[in-house]
Amino acid sequence: LTDALRLLGASVADPEHAPADVHDVLERLGAVVASPRVLLDGAAARAAVATLDDALDEAVDPQDLTSQETGLVEALLTIVGAVADVDRDARFAHLDGLPLENEDGELMAARDLSLPGSVAEDLFDGLVPVAAHVVERYGAPALVAVGVRADVVVRTLPDVVVTLDPDLADDEGPDRWGDYLALLAHALGDGQEVGDVAVVDDLDAVADDRWGRL
Repeated sequence: LTDALRLLGASVADPEHAPADVHDVLERLGAVVASPRVLLDGAAARAAVATLDDALDEAVDPQDLTSQETGLVEALLTIVGAVADVDRDARFAHLDGLPLENEDGELMAARDLSLPGSVAEDLFDGLVPVAAHVVERYGAPALVAVGVRADVVVRTLPDVVVTLDPDLADDEGPDRWGDYLALLAHALGDGQEVGDVAVVDDLDAVADDRWGRL
């Protein structure tokens, strides 16, 4: 993890090589005792995500990424893997834009990819399988944690308020979430609270002949 952190541009003090009495001093100066989860939510990781979002706008295949950008992807997936190996239910929605190679050798955001041989590959023809060598390198748990689909994903959005204004729709909602909230608003009244709502992701990507399998 130390090497992955340095790739992200974070300054690292290895606790095994720092005297115990120095730890308190470092923390008072702003150092963070970093677990992998804390690291993925930190400023260095979020800056890396922003850089990679911009890169994906321009890059078509892996060779289009700079060595720095490739290093950022590797660093983030290494840290994610450290979490996912322990917690298979771990998910990092803010990393779903990571550029990964698909089976055709092109770069796509993690959220637009499926795991080869999975239920998601069978059901969603709107998603493209991630390259097999990417799965071999980072492992399925890490890839699923950053948004590569392996199955149908059902989520609960808490404290939903229906609205006629699409700009007020929760960004965490699925495709056309704003349209659904507007439909409810017409039926129930604008601004009505409807509590927690279960949503299914990627319904727009379901193959025409696979609806009966959902």
